[in-house]
Amino acid sequence: MFKKKQRIAIIVLIPMLLFTFIVTVKTKSYSSNPANIIHEYYEYKNQKKINEISKLLYNKNELDSIKLQLSYLSEVSIVSIREYNNPSLLNLYLKSNDSLKNDDIKIYKVIYTASYSSQELYKNGEYES
Repeated sequence: MFKKKQRIAIIVLIPMLLFTFIVTVKTKSYSSNPANIIHEYYEYKNQKKINEISKLLYNKNELDSIKLQLSYLSEVSIVSIREYNNPSLLNLYLKSNDSLKNDDIKIYKVIYTASYSSQELYKNGEYES
């Protein structure tokens, strides 16, 4: 009788533990520091990991232009990241994204350097995003 109860407890406990693990991992991934996410984005660009980049993008429409850029990218490195408070830019973004609220958005200005294998489409130098 004891072994039967023990099996039932294990059968119930394993899915609960798996569910708790999955919820914990997902929660941590969404509550990351925005600056860390920006660093990840540029790190994935250096590694040319388009699948990982796509997971970080809110607007998936940009993916095709990023793929093209990655084919010419030799190296990219961040110079600086800082929060950027620009109410007019924020309002413009909110107008084009009805599902978001003011409290949901933080804008960051990223200055980075990039070098490309071909300078016909892209020029080496410092950029702001």
